Amino acid sequence: MQDIMLEDAQASGESEVKFQVSRDALGAVLRSMAYIREQLSGA
Repeated sequence: MQDIMLEDAQASGESEVKFQVSRDALGAVLRSMAYIREQLSGA
């Protein structure tokens, strides 16, 4: 019974890390898009 709980905790920890990474990647994409938009409107 304890093994199952440990595996669940590990899985949720992994998905949390993946969510953090995807959120950081999304932020980077949004920043680069805003930067490109500024460059285009400034040109």
